[in-house]
Amino acid sequence: MADTHPIPSADVAEVSVERGLLQALDNVSFTVESGCITGVVGPNGAGKSTLFHVITGLLPPNSGRVLIHGEEVDQARGKVAYVVQHEQVNWRLPMSVWDVAMLGRVKSIGWLRRPKREDREAVEDALEKVEMWDRRRSLIDELSGGQRQRVSVARALAQGATVLLLD
Repeated sequence: MADTHPIPSADVAEVSVERGLLQALDNVSFTVESGCITGVVGPNGAGKSTLFHVITGLLPPNSGRVLIHGEEVDQARGKVAYVVQHEQVNWRLPMSVWDVAMLGRVKSIGWLRRPKREDREAVEDALEKVEMWDRRRSLIDELSGGQRQRVSVARALAQGATVLLLD
């Protein structure tokens, strides 16, 4: 008999994080089912970014666990894409919108290799989705902050991740 309960995209169970004397997260638990859009709302300093860092594996929790599609975060690398609120990027780099979006494909392409057709198609699709295809040849430093953010989302979409975190 087939299991009728799909594995959740994200399963966060009893996660706590301490940073020095600060309790950033205290016994946080929730599940996000596949295909769902979920918001995390709270004031500045409430721990939203800390939670995202735990989900992506950038920060280990002091206790609790996170599963992505039933796998520990370490095993789910590439399945989670994270778009930070304010990127610490040198926007003067001579990179086009296309180049930045293609960075999302580095894991599948490999270093110092040329993109394949599937990589180019993934980037085109991602840029279309965020309505930046017409600006694909523009240098990233020519864009507004909002347009740069859309390109960051395109990079995450091009990665092919199944969980997208937007901070």
